[in-house]
Amino acid sequence: MSLRWKLSFWYALIFVFMGCVLAVFLYWQTRNVLVAEIDSSLKFTATQISAANQDVTQSTLETILIGTDPDLYVQIINFSDQTKNIQTAIEVDELDDLPIVTPTDLGFFSDDGWRIYQRQLDATTSLSVAHSLQSLETALTNIFLGLLWGVPVFLGLAVAGGYLLSARLLRPVHNITTLARTISTTDFSQRVEAQDSQDEIGLLAKTFNEMLDRLEQNFLREKRFTSDAAHELRTPLTALRGQIDVALSQNRNANQYKTTLTDMSQQVSRLINLSKQLLLLTRLDTNAASAVHEAIDAEDFFAALIDQMQPLAEERQLQLSQQANHAVICGHLDLLIQLFLNLIDNAIKYNPAGTTISLSAKPTADGVELRVQDNGVGIAPEHLPNLFDRFY
Repeated sequence: MSLRWKLSFWYALIFVFMGCVLAVFLYWQTRNVLVAEIDSSLKFTATQISAANQDVTQSTLETILIGTDPDLYVQIINFSDQTKNIQTAIEVDELDDLPIVTPTDLGFFSDDGWRIYQRQLDATTSLSVAHSLQSLETALTNIFLGLLWGVPVFLGLAVAGGYLLSARLLRPVHNITTLARTISTTDFSQRVEAQDSQDEIGLLAKTFNEMLDRLEQNFLREKRFTSDAAHELRTPLTALRGQIDVALSQNRNANQYKTTLTDMSQQVSRLINLSKQLLLLTRLDTNAASAVHEAIDAEDFFAALIDQMQPLAEERQLQLSQQANHAVICGHLDLLIQLFLNLIDNAIKYNPAGTTISLSAKPTADGVELRVQDNGVGIAPEHLPNLFDRFY
């Protein structure tokens, strides 16, 4: 069963349940109201008869009952001599069907299809005013049948309304599903149109679009990385192929073969170094190096870097200086060495002669600020956004 039909089923079930509860409430509320009206009529009639006289005559009853409910019956019972005087608003065929009351049956009560109100007139005489509940039960039966016939109508409306409502609510989900099926591994440009980003469906669509943005960025980055890596590998491989072809094109002496092999060895070393860099990038992507962080003294770290790069700096008539400020660095030692060697090498290449390249470490509230500062021309503003792109 689809989610749409499930939502329709539960919506219809809840709607019908609430309708049934409302129907039961209306049924009992209507019954209570009708019974209360009957009780009010019974008490009013009994009060009129009691106020007339304790010795009520037939003519008095007829006068009081003129224009009253045709289902109203009056009994005046003398319990001392077991006599019963009955007066009704209409002619009754079976007076024996009226309930038999006792002197202790005072107040309102129901008995065998009758609603009765009884009060004492004197020590031996009791007044009973009764009303048949047949018309009430008929009315309630008609109301019950009407409510019962309304259940299928409510059920049909609930199913139709639930289906249309669920279709409207789940349309964005359907769009997301359709879009997810059409997205290929080479195209992440499509997006879901969300009308309202404040509800749950809108947030789902927004989250899905954000996920597509991340996937598209990762895909483009990996595509560019693959293209750049292939380009970097192609250059030394092409050089190797050319040197091999030249060496095989004709017979050469030992010195020529040695020179060719030496050049090929340099190209192989370049390939090995490039392979190491690619493996390093792969390790960084998989966070394989995150578990080997260690505390590094900045002064010793800078001193080792300066010792290694000092010969190159002297060739360019440059000075290397450091200011560690007793800072302690927490990181991966090999990666930090590679990072700073690249920065210092770049500074040596582009710094004017006679200037100084300074290395500094400054403790901050968030950690340690490391800086390689020189007097070179710097990086053009248009290149800054791509500074950390691989092989840029």
